[in-house]
Amino acid sequence: MRMMGLEQDKKRILQMVKDGKISIDEALSLLETLEEAEKKKESIQQLILYDEAKAESNESNHTSSTKTNFFNFINKAIEKMKEIEFDFHHSVDVNHVFYEKMLDINEINVDITHGSLTIYSWDQADTRVECMGKVYREKDKEEAKRKFFEGISFRIENGILSFSSKQKLIKTDVVLYIPSAQYEKIKAKLFHGHMKCEKLTAEEWEVKTTNGHIEGRDLKGRNGEFETGNGRISIIQSDMKNLEAETVNGTIRTEGEFQELDLKTMSGKIFCTAQNDTVEKICAKTVTSSVQILLNENVEPSGELKTNLGNIDINFDGIYLTEDKKDFAQKKISFQSFTQKQPSLLLLVESKTGSILVEPLKNNW
Repeated sequence: MRMMGLEQDKKRILQMVKDGKISIDEALSLLETLEEAEKKKESIQQLILYDEAKAESNESNHTSSTKTNFFNFINKAIEKMKEIEFDFHHSVDVNHVFYEKMLDINEINVDITHGSLTIYSWDQADTRVECMGKVYREKDKEEAKRKFFEGISFRIENGILSFSSKQKLIKTDVVLYIPSAQYEKIKAKLFHGHMKCEKLTAEEWEVKTTNGHIEGRDLKGRNGEFETGNGRISIIQSDMKNLEAETVNGTIRTEGEFQELDLKTMSGKIFCTAQNDTVEKICAKTVTSSVQILLNENVEPSGELKTNLGNIDINFDGIYLTEDKKDFAQKKISFQSFTQKQPSLLLLVESKTGSILVEPLKNNW
């Protein structure tokens, strides 16, 4: 039960960053406070519940209980931060470059708590890792360097390149240059930071960030899993057999050649372009925005399109409707291909409040 409460606390803090109520540095302080409270068997969630109960008891005298609750939460968190003496007014920049020559690499594994990651392939056989670090709560340069190198880890062993920076008080932006090759797996886990990669090939992709954008261009692979809690996802000019992309708050854009796509966002639009005529399945779901699906004109789709409040338009020849429901609060179209050519495309699209558009690529050239 406590782990669930801790995750809720983290989501609340991320929502505050998203709404502009607190800065990133303040969010990091709050996250550190959560861990400190956990160690002391205390709970920030208990403080929140206490403030909510207090706000409710005074509801008759206060017209804005939500605002009161928010400021109470911030004040309690600030008190906790003072206890452990957080200070983001001082920081020291520390930059470093790791360079490894002629080592065979099959797998990439990166874990960064605070900072961004960019991966490029290049025509050299060497590996280069550029680190742009910032050590908070520190004034002395030598001490900052010591903390920086204690807080990061880089090694290449048994064909696996591993890099990690897990200290919350150290921000590390990383640019990684790796030889142009086909890798078995590229895995990246970030807490707060963006991920960008270009011209890379890997059998397996696993990219996750809690708060940040994910951008990929000219990616190739068999399976790709891209997930962010708060940020857009863009995978374009790519060739991936199976692609999953999910974000809570952000737009999803995919463009290229795919076999199966599974795209989900709570708050954001979905733009999906499948250029090949061999795509077999597309699932796209959003809650508050619209969906646009562009398909190769030779594809013969079958499937189901649903929305509660938006409109549905499917501008494809060679299909017939098996269901056309147009109720005020729910619209649904089910359709089949006339020829049922195999492999046919199964298209499942849903939006709660937005519109749905499906049409061939030629209409957009």
